[in-house]
Order: sequence, then C-alpha cells, then structure tokens
Amino acid sequence: MSTKQKVIDSLSKVFDIIEGNLPDPNRDKTMKVEEMLQIIGASLNLDKSNMRLIDPTVRLYFKHDDVWTITPGANGGIRLRTSVKKSNKKAVSPEVMAEVNAMIKAKLDNNLLSDDDDID
Repeated sequence: MSTKQKVIDSLSKVFDIIEGNLPDPNRDKTMKVEEMLQIIGASLNLDKSNMRLIDPTVRLYFKHDDVWTITPGANGGIRLRTSVKKSNKKAVSPEVMAEVNAMIKAKLDNNLLSDDDDID
C-alpha cells in the first residue's frame, strides 16, 4: 500500500467518525471542537500528541462542509451553518395559508353566531 493510500485511509476513518458523531441539529448549544477531538481520539486510541495532529484535519472538514461550521469565540464550536437553519424553517404555501385562514374565519363566525343565540 502506498503512502498516499495510507494517508487517505486514515483521513477517511477520521471523517467517518466525525460524521457519526455530529451534534443534534436541534441542539441550541454548540459542540466544542475539543469534544469532537476526544471522541476521535477514543475511537482511534490516539494519545494527546496525535490528537493535536488531527485538530487541523477536523477544522478542514468543517471548513468545507455545507451543513456544519466551526464558530469562533468563547461560545463557539461546531454548529449548523446559518443558511441551513434558515432553509430548515417550514415554509407554508399561500394556498394552504388561505385555506387555514378560511377555516379559522368560519370557526370564528360559527362561534360568534352561537354566542349571539345565547344572549337573546
């Protein structure tokens, strides 16, 4: 096996572990990069010096990922990209909204009519 293939295989293992341990998308809190590094280290039986070598690889993965990113700062970490959060919001078609509004109006009109009957 060539050196190139060995490196690709080891990176592939790291990426598989990352993908298998991504945080819950509904989680408000970010996952710290150190948490991910510890998970990878435990899975691959790495010592601290080798875990430090994996850190740039983990950051490179998230730099090129379309869904996840690493945010800087004290509250930073691994989280969904803002564009993904916005696109995950459920969009309601105008037709459905019109139908729902009509149902609500009919229900309100029906309740108002029955309330008027009770007053007399």
